Amino acid sequence: MGELGKKQIKFRRIEMTINKPVRGIFFDLGWTIFRPATGDWRITVKALEYINPQILWSIPQDTFNTAISKANEYVKNEIYKTEEEELERYINYYRTLAEWLPEIHITYEQAEIIAYDRVYNDSNYVFLDHTTKTLGDLKQKYKLGIISDTDPSIKRVLKNAGIYDYFDNMTLSFELGE
Repeated sequence: MGELGKKQIKFRRIEMTINKPVRGIFFDLGWTIFRPATGDWRITVKALEYINPQILWSIPQDTFNTAISKANEYVKNEIYKTEEEELERYINYYRTLAEWLPEIHITYEQAEIIAYDRVYNDSNYVFLDHTTKTLGDLKQKYKLGIISDTDPSIKRVLKNAGIYDYFDNMTLSFELGE
């Protein structure tokens, strides 16, 4: 669980020497270009309208892990291309959570609302400060690419944010099934 606000990230200073000129830079998306609005990719702002975080955190870890494991079966990395397919996956994901975690008290209808919001609400992504300026500056000198474990809706999110065209290449897990 990417527990809301409980994630610790530690960085080490790594020094390296590159003997050949750098011609391109690849980025991951999450936590590099943007972050989830709530701190968790699957517990969106809309989900928090229906799910009380204290109740979620009070669920025994083994029970929670089992539910997440069952729900993750619907969003595992297989080839799928459309936002409609993504929506269907997330409807099943949140319905499975509702079924396996009755203490969170979400109905199937609420699970569908949460899934729709997860797929179609761009405000679930908060772009890091100066993202557009930084990409614009880098694009003047380098080819830019993305390698990311993500869903089809991300292309729309990047287009709506005005940064899609900065990237020369995208390698996205949903297109590869890996």
